[in-house]
Amino acid sequence: MKKLFFILVIVMCFLANLFSQEEYVPNDDDLIRNYDHVYIDGIKTVQFRLYGSLTSYPILNLDGSAILELTFDDLSEEVYDYTYEVVHCNSDWTKSELNEMDYLKGFNNEVIRDYEFSINTLTKFINYSLTIPNQNIKITKSGNYLLHIYEDGDKELPVLTRRFMVVEPLMQVVPELTRTGMVSQARSHQEIDFAVLHKDITINNPHAEVNVAVLQNGRWDNAITGVKPLFVKPEQLVYDYQGKIAFPGGKEYRNFSTQSLKYRTEQVARIVEDKIDKYHVQLFSDIDRSFKPYIFMNDLNGGFMIDNDDRVVNPRLGADYAWVHFSLLADQEYEKGSVYLFGALTDWQLQDKYKMTYNETEKIYATKAFLKQGYYDYEYAFVTGAGAKPDFSELEGNSYETENKYQVLVYYRPMGTRFDRLVAVSEVNSNN
Repeated sequence: MKKLFFILVIVMCFLANLFSQEEYVPNDDDLIRNYDHVYIDGIKTVQFRLYGSLTSYPILNLDGSAILELTFDDLSEEVYDYTYEVVHCNSDWTKSELNEMDYLKGFNNEVIRDYEFSINTLTKFINYSLTIPNQNIKITKSGNYLLHIYEDGDKELPVLTRRFMVVEPLMQVVPELTRTGMVSQARSHQEIDFAVLHKDITINNPHAEVNVAVLQNGRWDNAITGVKPLFVKPEQLVYDYQGKIAFPGGKEYRNFSTQSLKYRTEQVARIVEDKIDKYHVQLFSDIDRSFKPYIFMNDLNGGFMIDNDDRVVNPRLGADYAWVHFSLLADQEYEKGSVYLFGALTDWQLQDKYKMTYNETEKIYATKAFLKQGYYDYEYAFVTGAGAKPDFSELEGNSYETENKYQVLVYYRPMGTRFDRLVAVSEVNSNN
């Protein structure tokens, strides 16, 4: 009798898991992150940008009319009450001292009510969308913000986190992109010099009250933060270091298109439709290009766009998913490190599911990613060990000629105040 009861319990647990939403998978002691992160594997294609734009960064003017739009797909096929929370942060992305009433008008923890089902796709999904600000919430302070999405408003069930910024343009940045004066970096790096103009604003202690972050292509994973002025002039702070605010130029990103699953594009070797295991797209094998000379190519600076050329009216709902197979030729396995797929498609993070495995027989590193149809940039990161930062010079190489966009963000906290105001944002293109 006890044996029968035990069997029934096992069966009931199996059925409960079978029909429930994809299991929540905690990470790093189940902490809520203060950077872009997806907590559930069934949540795909997260995009956060200006409404109506394909490739913008999540930055709003405090008193402007622009709106940010968050979209994501849920592959569970069941509608859930996803709620959102907006949290104000300091310049280093730690939670600020402000409470909700200080920086919000309206209500946090509202349910996302805009969702639609996929149309005529092999992989079924539900697309959710949220705009910030909206009729329920308005932001009243500048600075860094985290947007958290939870299931049923339960903070023990996080779904995703996204960063965004709100700027009040009180100061002006005058940027200049130059070749670094460091001889060792002259052909591989790009340096950004700039001045911060603060007309009619008295700054008593610039080194304590002003904090600057410099981003390459909107990325925070390799941002240079905590930058202080080198010279202080009347109504002007000068940041003209030699080699300090400099980034490896990289190369133009590798890319591929899955805008059609009916015909092969330039980078696609073959497409297979498997009714059981979805579409499979095999890309042509890549090579180590660290020794290759620089070649200009139009790219998305590591980003991606969702699109469909197969007579689909609305790509957001009609673009399908496919397993995209990546491979990198290598005569032998690298002894001193591992290889990862990297880019906006991996949230600019080293993730285990994008770590590449070496195939001794075929002499390739390989991995796959389940991606929605569109146009994608990517690159290969070399990692020497646990906790090490990704190295792109090993497999990609660096060139001072590469086209990159740089963003300068200026934060201001006058003495006696409780939060970092974002008072200027400026962008400069290395090709201008």
